[in-house]
Amino acid sequence: MTSGDAMEMSDLRAAAVSAFVYLEKVRYPARRQDLIDQARSEYAPDGVLALLSRLSDMEYAGPADVSREMDRVTRIRHVDRRSGIGGESP
Repeated sequence: MTSGDAMEMSDLRAAAVSAFVYLEKVRYPARRQDLIDQARSEYAPDGVLALLSRLSDMEYAGPADVSREMDRVTRIRHVDRRSGIGGESP
């Protein structure tokens, strides 16, 4: 992972913390594009829009589904430098 990747993941995690402020008016079930459209209409910053664009294109039943997907997207993958084996951080 390069320092640029780490910075990007850090930015995505920060966006995940604030994203729901811009999604309060979403009517569920909602698809990824519905989330993006609502966030845009609330003038969400680019980081939030970037995060939402990385979510799976599926139907989300409610905020809990969106939160789980954000967690999945923002997990940092690490690589054991000696073995080259990758994994997800807890």
